[in-house]
Amino acid sequence: MQSLEQWLEHDLNQATQPLVPLMRRLTTAWKAVQKAQAVGDLATLSNNLSQLKMMLEQIPSPLESAFTAAAAYDVRTYLDDLFDAELRSACAASELALEGQYPRYFIYPLRVQVDARRMGILINRKLHRGLRISQIVQTIRRERERLLGRSFNARHFLADLAAAYDDLVELESAKNRVDISGHEVGLRRTYRRLVPMRQWRADYPEVFFVFDLHRLLQTGEVHEPDGRRIHLAPDRVARNNLLVLDASGHETQLGLIAFRKD
Repeated sequence: MQSLEQWLEHDLNQATQPLVPLMRRLTTAWKAVQKAQAVGDLATLSNNLSQLKMMLEQIPSPLESAFTAAAAYDVRTYLDDLFDAELRSACAASELALEGQYPRYFIYPLRVQVDARRMGILINRKLHRGLRISQIVQTIRRERERLLGRSFNARHFLADLAAAYDDLVELESAKNRVDISGHEVGLRRTYRRLVPMRQWRADYPEVFFVFDLHRLLQTGEVHEPDGRRIHLAPDRVARNNLLVLDASGHETQLGLIAFRKD
């Protein structure tokens, strides 16, 4: 069986090639129709509409051939038999260390999963459509560089976490009329407190927050100037947890945060 990359470049390309000049001419004719309509040039408008009609009559046959070719490729067999080896080879050529096995992989600090149903890959839960290996590797490199290239100051991040935690504790204490200082609060709630506006989360999405937690754990920075220590733990409700890499790069579930003096 041909790889998807080879099939796209050879078989499908041959099947769609007859459509290329037709579509170019069709686009040109349609623009001419719109231009003639805009100025009220009815003679040119009628002439270009006639050309469009003739071109449209030529499209069904090559379009049917392209459709037949596209439907003939067995994506499921490709994913089952060839995808894993091709991805490993492409990652090795790009000096990307790949762990795991189909359909779930890990390329530090990214979790990559093939989504066969939606014909794409999930990178840290974000869907990127398409299964072409060369494009997948480019996307992985881009997302990886986006994460790793961000500046990070462990002390500042820890201070921001503590401030967001203190705000949540103050709100809960006032609501329940009891001081809950030192009690655990949700890590996801802390993230939303850090980034309260939805439009701000486009610049600092949850995936950045998760990676910054990993970088904080790597530094070993755990104490606030007031002597309190950060405590992170999993939530008993699985959906409330974030999948975070610990200081050693191993995945761990974390959903609760607290700052308290030991």
